[in-house]
Amino acid sequence: MSNKNNKNKWEERSKRMQEAGERMQGVGKSMQRMGCLLTGLITLPILGVIFAGPIGLVIGLAIGVLIFAGTIAQAKKEREKEKQE
Repeated sequence: MSNKNNKNKWEERSKRMQEAGERMQGVGKSMQRMGCLLTGLITLPILGVIFAGPIGLVIGLAIGVLIFAGTIAQAKKEREKEKQE
């Protein structure tokens, strides 16, 4: 009887660890997405101003907006894919 209880405990622990790992993957994806957004919306316009003046700012903002839109579209696709599964 004790052997069966130990097996159940290990299965429960394994399941909890797997769930924790999946949550960590989700958090990692969110952090990666946020880093991409910050690069596009902040870093690129600043670099544009430094290297090309006001025109560089406009170009940097345009690229940042495109990155932002692409990231949001990708997030929507991932959510739809998760709902289908």
